[in-house]
Formats: sequence, structure tokens, C-alpha cells
Amino acid sequence: MSTKDCQTLEVERNPGELALDPPAVPRRILANRPKHDGAAGKIGAARPSAQVHPPSPNKATVPAKAASWGGGRCARRRRCITTPRRVAETRYTGRVPTDTWPVHFRYISRRLVKEIVQQHEATRPRVKASFSFPLRAIGLTLIRRDPDYLNLFDLARRATEAVENLTGSVEFPGTYVRAELDITPGYFTVLMGWQDRSHVDIAAMMTRTHVEDVGSVLVGLFGSISNYTWRVPKSEGLGEIPSDVVGLYEILDRTAEDGDPTLDPERVEDEGDVIPESRADTVFRLLDDRFEGFRRERLDLLIEVFYCFDDYSFGGSHFDRVLIGAPVWVATPALRPLTRS
Repeated sequence: MSTKDCQTLEVERNPGELALDPPAVPRRILANRPKHDGAAGKIGAARPSAQVHPPSPNKATVPAKAASWGGGRCARRRRCITTPRRVAETRYTGRVPTDTWPVHFRYISRRLVKEIVQQHEATRPRVKASFSFPLRAIGLTLIRRDPDYLNLFDLARRATEAVENLTGSVEFPGTYVRAELDITPGYFTVLMGWQDRSHVDIAAMMTRTHVEDVGSVLVGLFGSISNYTWRVPKSEGLGEIPSDVVGLYEILDRTAEDGDPTLDPERVEDEGDVIPESRADTVFRLLDDRFEGFRRERLDLLIEVFYCFDDYSFGGSHFDRVLIGAPVWVATPALRPLTRS
């Protein structure tokens, strides 16, 4: 159980549940108490007068409140009995604390994060563990919190943890890549490839960067435009519109959301015959001429890699590596503690 998903609560317990024995009254106090018999034990009956002795100069005076319970030790025991005991109990609250991942998401693929979490949950055992002491005052129960499929931020966190062993870097890619890159989010419009409409806007992100130990890298990411969480771009109908995006329909089909236009199945089936270099040609052509981008900024990304190959040239440009895929989520980098140089 992660302490990030937990909250500590204080639970009041009834003092009667402690079952402590009452404090023993010293014989010295009992000897000085008057005997109650006959009329002395009735309500309103006169009590015998107590004999008052002046305090001895050689002995410490015992406070009246403490003396009534046989001294300071007994007084402390009485206070322990009357004070309710507080027991710390830890349980899941069903929410992910918002301050444990202080980032602003730019893009979250609803379909990808949901499918990753569902597949991961299907392989986990449905076992609940509980542990408790025989004492009634102490108990601990551990219950794994189920995913909240309506909370995209919870799904993004869980998806990242689920594919951790399959995630690499730009230098050493895996099925997924986690990296911080200076990237430009944006979109472009495609004319053909859908059954029921044309001129469909596609989410696109691109960067040309230099990575140590790799060289120049071209990164092209594509997905559903409805997954932008901070700004939904709107096409103004300006510039040249590509007729198709050969080599990218497979990615668009993989990342399509409910409510998006339906792709032509023949376009998706023909993707298997496209060679990686042709896919890179499409990416370079779209991102170089017909890409409408927002501002370039440093962002943290989790990428599902579809194609990655080295030593690519197009026209007068050369890249040591080309990475084509779909963004699972894109966010601002997490804050880091300041260090003195």
C-alpha cells in the first residue's frame, strides 16, 4: 500500500472499552475516612467533622485534589481513565492526493490509458489482506483501491506505473518511451481517409532535437484532437491540406476516441504494406509544411512507440533516429527541489 493514497484519521473510542481497574485507595486515606452506617449513609445526613492538623514543616503538603485520590500518582491514573484514547487508523480514501503529482496535463489519450489500466488490472490477483492484533484498541486493514475510470489523472498515473518495465528512453526505446523534450503540440487537417466526412483535424506533436549518444532525432506523435485538455485547436482553413496520410492511418485508428470520425477500413488494412521510410516521409512532409503548432515548450511525455529506426534522410535533411508514435499523456515537467551549486 502506498502512503500517497492513504489518509490518517483519528477515531474516538469509548473510555469504557479500556477495561482498566480503578485505582487502589491507600490505607492511609481509608483510615482517615469516617465510617458510614445508619443515618450517616443517608442523603442529607450530617457527616462527622474531620479533624484538621496543621501541616508539618518537615513534610511536603499534598494538594487536596491529589490527596482525594491518594496522591499525585493516583491522580494521574484517574486522568488516564477519563481521557478518551485516540487510535490511529489508516484507510484508503478513494482519491489520489492532488499534491503528489503537481503537473499540468496538456494531453491525455483517454483510450490508451484506460486500455493499459484494464489490461494491467486483469492480471492482478483479487486478494484482500487484513491484519489485526487481539487487542481491541489496535487494528489495521489493507484494501487495494480500485481504479477510477472517470478520473483521467488517476488513469494516467496508473498507466505509467503499469508499463514501467516496458518503458525506455529516446536513447534506448522500449514499447513505450518516457522523456522530457522541447516539443511543439499542434494539429493538421487531412482531406481523405474517413467514411462519413472529410477535412478531419488530427492532433500532432513534433520536435527536432539533439540527444546525446544518439545525434539528431525527429519525433512525430499523432492522436485524437479531442484529447487535448488545455486547448482545443480549431482549423481556420488556411494553407495546403494533405489529401491523405499514408503510413499514419494505423496510428490514427489505434488512438481514435468515441465520437471521432470513422476511418475507412481499407486505408487501415493497406498500412501493412508501407515501409518505415515511407512513413517517415509522410511525417517529415506533414510536420515541415502543413503543421499548425502552438508554442514550443519543455514537456514530459509518455509515448507508445509504433516505429523507430535510424539513419534517415529526406531531401537535404538527415536524422540519426526517427521515432513515430502516439502520446499516451503529455504534461509539464514535475517540480524538482532547488539545489545549490
